[in-house]
Amino acid sequence: MNEFEIISLEYSFLINNSIFQIGAWVGILISFFAALKVNRSGASKIAKAAISIFSVLWVWLSLGVAAFRNFGVQSAHIRIAELKDSGVKITKSTAQLLKDSGMKSTDVAQINLFGDVQSVIFNLLLLTCIITITWAPGEGNKI
Repeated sequence: MNEFEIISLEYSFLINNSIFQIGAWVGILISFFAALKVNRSGASKIAKAAISIFSVLWVWLSLGVAAFRNFGVQSAHIRIAELKDSGVKITKSTAQLLKDSGMKSTDVAQINLFGDVQSVIFNLLLLTCIITITWAPGEGNKI
């Protein structure tokens, strides 16, 4: 593989990953609407627990997609480092990208579920909002 093919595959991977991320956000949006519906209708604790579990699963999926995005970027940078170490001349911009990433040809890409701090914070805020909406006293609840 040459440098162009590696970068092209990385961008194709990022496009695919963004499509999966949008799917995860749609699931989280469905969780919001379900939490509002459960809250307003005064549903039972079993329904609230089901919505809470559903929400946790969608947030977990969203974190997994974010972790896999970092894995794909690491893999591409490692492939470029291997290409450079094999003696192939790479462009200046790719060499700078490789230098900035700090990846070497001997590194191993790893999936870290909590490695993307922005995604972790965003997803935990969303989960907190959904759980709060689900379990807060609502219009249909009688205290």
